[in-house]
Amino acid sequence: MSVEKTLAHFEELAALGPELTLRLTPIKTRILTKKLAALPLSKLHGLHFYNTRGTYSMNRDWLDDTSLSILAPAMVGLRALTLAPAIQANEGQGFTPASFQCLKHVGASLEALTLDFSESDPTQALLDALSPKTFHKLGSSAIHASSKRVPRLTHYAPRASVIRWGAASSAAHRGGLA
Repeated sequence: MSVEKTLAHFEELAALGPELTLRLTPIKTRILTKKLAALPLSKLHGLHFYNTRGTYSMNRDWLDDTSLSILAPAMVGLRALTLAPAIQANEGQGFTPASFQCLKHVGASLEALTLDFSESDPTQALLDALSPKTFHKLGSSAIHASSKRVPRLTHYAPRASVIRWGAASSAAHRGGLA
């Protein structure tokens, strides 16, 4: 759903039910990010944020440390969150370990976290930032990635699943974040 439609109809959407998760299209400007952050996003069950191939030319990494620092206070209370930062425009910029620090208060309520790196290769620093201290209530998590480094996260939580893309895309490995 577009952010503009979400802004215009948020109360109606939130009234659809307590298990509603919105998948939002990439946010085009910081102004829209701030308007979205002004909404009571915790009324929703969850949010799904992603970058797509088509957004690279218009706004390369809209899902980045800055956008998450703006949105995080409004997301406290969400029970599910999907982040798909896709390809990072510049190493060390965009979606970095600081993104997870922005989410530390959101992590207190999250029961499900999905990280989709299927179009990127997360850095070791980004994987190391996935701390059980940040996401301690998780009942389930999934990481989609092409990276061979992802399975090393399996020691964090036996309740979660890590899914690798590529040759073994249909195989799920037990393990995960919490």
